[in-house]
Amino acid sequence: MCTASTTTTTRRRTNPILLLVLLSLIFLVSPCLGSQNKEGATLVQEAFSLEKNHGNATQLWLKAAALGNETAQYMVGVMHAWGLNGQERDESKAVLYFYFSSLGGYVPAQMALGYRHLTGNGTPVNCKCAALYLELAANSAIDELGSIGNVELGFSAERIIPPDEAKLETRAYADIDVVDYYHNLANKGDFAATGTLGRIYYYGAKGVERDLVQAHNFLLLSALKSDYSSMTSLGHILLQGVPGKIEPDPSMAWSNFTVAANGGFGPAHNGLGYMRLHGYPGVIDQDVGEALKHFSKAADSAVPEAFYNLGALYSSSQRPQSRDFTKSYRYFGLAAQKGNVLALHKVAHMTLHGIGTIRSCKQATQYFKSVAERAYFATKAHEGFSEAYAGFKSAPLEMSLELYLRLAEMGYEVAESNAARVYDEIHSKIYSTENRNTLLGGLHGVLDTLGLSHPPLNGSQHALKLYERAAEQGNHKARVRVGDYFFYGFDGVDEPDFVEAAAHYRLASDGRDPQAHFNLGYQHHYGIGLSKDSHLAKRYYDLASETSSDAKFAVQFAMAFLWFENTQKAFSSGDKFSTDDVAVSQWIDWWTGGDNNDDHNNNEVREESTTTTNTNGWGSSFSFTTSDLLSLEIATDTILIGLFLAIFVFIGWFRDYRVQQERRRERMQ
Repeated sequence: MCTASTTTTTRRRTNPILLLVLLSLIFLVSPCLGSQNKEGATLVQEAFSLEKNHGNATQLWLKAAALGNETAQYMVGVMHAWGLNGQERDESKAVLYFYFSSLGGYVPAQMALGYRHLTGNGTPVNCKCAALYLELAANSAIDELGSIGNVELGFSAERIIPPDEAKLETRAYADIDVVDYYHNLANKGDFAATGTLGRIYYYGAKGVERDLVQAHNFLLLSALKSDYSSMTSLGHILLQGVPGKIEPDPSMAWSNFTVAANGGFGPAHNGLGYMRLHGYPGVIDQDVGEALKHFSKAADSAVPEAFYNLGALYSSSQRPQSRDFTKSYRYFGLAAQKGNVLALHKVAHMTLHGIGTIRSCKQATQYFKSVAERAYFATKAHEGFSEAYAGFKSAPLEMSLELYLRLAEMGYEVAESNAARVYDEIHSKIYSTENRNTLLGGLHGVLDTLGLSHPPLNGSQHALKLYERAAEQGNHKARVRVGDYFFYGFDGVDEPDFVEAAAHYRLASDGRDPQAHFNLGYQHHYGIGLSKDSHLAKRYYDLASETSSDAKFAVQFAMAFLWFENTQKAFSSGDKFSTDDVAVSQWIDWWTGGDNNDDHNNNEVREESTTTTNTNGWGSSFSFTTSDLLSLEIATDTILIGLFLAIFVFIGWFRDYRVQQERRRERMQ
């Protein structure tokens, strides 16, 4: 399906009569096709409108797809890929719908087919096909990006964080609070805050929609106070103008750039270089040599746009005597590292065709994927992410799930992870309802009643597939969740496989995931799927605590159990043993950190020493009998039971405290 064109070795003569018949048919059928396109577009609009009101638009999508609408064909393809809305789950049908949608130029379908050929999901792994579709998607997305394309595009889609992984917000304020804060300062006459607001609106940062008119107004106020950064950004707005709102003013733009550059503000040289490169009659003459000098000065300040412009200049025909594709690739690469999506697009093309660098289909495909994702997110996909996240918070979960799956098919890792979380949430609720009389179902209900977080008590095959796809894209949390599926034997896994779970936890541990560290410590602690090894258990517990402060309580709790077990182990080398026992000394070294065992292999099982002596370091000896050990075990069990009772008492107190706080708030209102 990915073949763009075919070649033949034999040349066939075209039959003029057959050609005339075909042209006549096209002439007769084209009005009908136009009518169908209009009808399909109308159905698509109705479907989107219905979904915004949380309605089921399945029939509208099916009708529009049958009429050949590319948007509807993609939606139906997603339904078949996951068996949504009563549609048969059929990967072949899904790929077919994606193919016809891509022929209509629908970017999400092109991204979906490229991603599938890249990963071998429902199609053979084929780098050339993946590159073809993702290149088409990237080209279209860049075209849609338009004037926004030369800024550093971010990717700020919300992640769904399960309650058991929820953490205290590390940022002092949310983005909206930061913007409000700057607004308050600006209203009080703080021109530094005014300039910052202008740049926020200019770039569309902090969750604010890009608004060049607002940016112009704020930047103008700040520029009047000789803020060089504001003058430079204002110069770019004046140079291009805003259709129907702000007339282009190259003369004023040149003035702003010049003042800022003379003041030592490096990025202003990029604006001067751009104007020199193109020339503006009546303002400044075209001079490519001068443009190159200005771009080089701006590049000294690590301005991404200057890197891009230098790359374009060294690969263009404007200076054929100094054309250098190797330099061009290097400058585009520097701009891409700074987040310039246009530069990354150039890097992808040059890598695919081996221009200025070594040819690499695999690397180029990854570049095209990144370009398509970021550019399409800036123009269209951000709305889908926002609607899906809002739907998860308030709308039926099934609607949020479908929105996330549409984005997940395009290869967005965040959407894959979020869709898996929604699947978990749906399946967990079904599981707890069907098993409310079982121990696990009852525990689920108790935790919900107490308002305490808990991991999902079950999973689903679809969620596992999505977690695996997200994990392959570098999501360590998803990798841990895949390990959980194998550890607990959730749906999608035939039976628990502790060794396979440990393998996934290790991969996540390599990415310094605290939960993976803790899980590996737990498996070494109890010898589940890994060798029972107190040293390695403690090491992984320590790593979890060092990696995340939120893990410290759980680590301390686990270490308490480990301490009791090692205490028993140290004093139980036989019916009679002393404190000078090798086991005792090993335990003391282990707990005090005297024995780091850095060269201890993960797969090595330590042999327990049974050597005993009768004299301790203080010149006397004391020993314990089996009855003493029994007393120690009883004491240990008593302490653990008391600890659990204390925890349950605390939970009960905390629940009552929360109820009282809610009542107090209600009375205050």
